[in-house]
Amino acid sequence: MCNSYEDPVSFEQFLMDFLSGELPHGSWFEHVRGWMEMKDRENFFFITYEELKQDLQGSVRRLCRFLGQNLDEDAISSVVQNASFTAMRQNPMCSSILLPADIMDQTKGQFLRKGEWRGPRRSAGFWCPHGSSRENEEDSSTGT
Repeated sequence: MCNSYEDPVSFEQFLMDFLSGELPHGSWFEHVRGWMEMKDRENFFFITYEELKQDLQGSVRRLCRFLGQNLDEDAISSVVQNASFTAMRQNPMCSSILLPADIMDQTKGQFLRKGEWRGPRRSAGFWCPHGSSRENEEDSSTGT
């Protein structure tokens, strides 16, 4: 767990803080909105976690085109293999293991958790397993 957060609160409290932008680093929605406003610029590459999970190889190819790089099939396969959740979870350079304990306390949680994705308009393995029945019903009815 990132040490800029106080001791863990309930998921319900975290959700309320998240939705209202009351987290230590501010509103996630404001942060993402700033990037989304730039997504159609010629020199800006915009991709989502869900796109990567759904089609990592296609996403790598798209990034190569954006960068004007021609990678052969072996290189693309290597990127795909090393960018997989399993490979990143095993690579200390991709996790917070190398961060000092005063920044990231590994005893309170992992930086890379499940790496799951539940399909379009679903959170990446986060909302459904933790939401209350009421929250999950609201989630289903709104399509988010």
